[in-house]
Amino acid sequence: MAPRATKGAKAKSTEGSKGKRVEDTLLMDARKKNQPQLEETIEDVNNKNDRLKQALLGYAQFDVLEHRDQILFGKWNPRTIQKAEIAGLVESFQVNGLDRFNPTHAMPLIVPKSIVKPGTFITEVKAINEIPLLQINMEAGKNWTITAAGGQHRVYALEVWLDRKKKQLDEYIAVEKSLKSQEADKVDEAELAKWNKSTKKEKDILEGIIAYGGQWLVSLFDDEKIDETLALHISKNETKHVYMETPMEGLVQKLKLMKAEGRTYQNVKLLPQSKGTAAKQMELLKQDYVWEMLTYFDTAGVHYWHADYMKFTEFYNTMFSSYGGVLAYLVGTLEQRMQMCFNTVEVVRGEQNRERSERFCD
Repeated sequence: MAPRATKGAKAKSTEGSKGKRVEDTLLMDARKKNQPQLEETIEDVNNKNDRLKQALLGYAQFDVLEHRDQILFGKWNPRTIQKAEIAGLVESFQVNGLDRFNPTHAMPLIVPKSIVKPGTFITEVKAINEIPLLQINMEAGKNWTITAAGGQHRVYALEVWLDRKKKQLDEYIAVEKSLKSQEADKVDEAELAKWNKSTKKEKDILEGIIAYGGQWLVSLFDDEKIDETLALHISKNETKHVYMETPMEGLVQKLKLMKAEGRTYQNVKLLPQSKGTAAKQMELLKQDYVWEMLTYFDTAGVHYWHADYMKFTEFYNTMFSSYGGVLAYLVGTLEQRMQMCFNTVEVVRGEQNRERSERFCD
């Protein structure tokens, strides 16, 4: 309820304005409207980001596994280690690759400027091969530490992922040793041909990936310019403006991307070391009957994917059951019938009469 004006206030405000409308007086605030503006919370975030730019020293590569004992986690984000979160990150690394040098995923480190060796960091990331390896001044001694404002789960996940890659490389090395030890006239020609055609290349790529070790892109902030509010701002996770797609949406998006790139189910690469949703999506796309069925579904619209009965786990189990192929065949047949019923057919009057005449003559 609006506050009630006193008699004195009313008499004073209406003096000399009897018989006039409010808009014809100076009683109402008629100042010019503000320009378009953001909410106060967003303005505050932008202000903090501007302050962070002033505190940013630069970016560098840093082996977070080699120096994990010198990195202090949990000062501003004291999260306990969650195995489920680590497993999810490892799964993401397996499926999507390890985007370790992307500035978006840089690990924030708050450092004393004096311990960082000049020339071992850059102010802007333009190319991966231009990012230097961070070095610590000798004057810092052996007991130096750096405080991290996030990234603890990433370090654990990186360690697990790297261990898996090394085991995978050991398998390639074992195959290579086995082939080398065989007599030339008795070696399995098919296995040797496979090695020369693809396996050797896969081994070389894997060695190159492992060569980076535990390196990750870090963003360095001057500790003298970082107060408690900025440190807490850096350490919070940002997921508020990201739409999390459902597994079924992800499946369809993978299909559409592969089709746009001119690939088919024959080009799908499975993820043998992964057991999560992404691996199951690739297993489905590898099946020719599923690929064809999803193509029909995609052309029909997206409303299918949000139906209550269209759950990814149920869809996966159904398509790999004994009647998955039958269901795909029925969907394809229904698609053909629907096209016959609802397709647009152009009819030319002259041709129609000629066809009638020919049928009559026959």
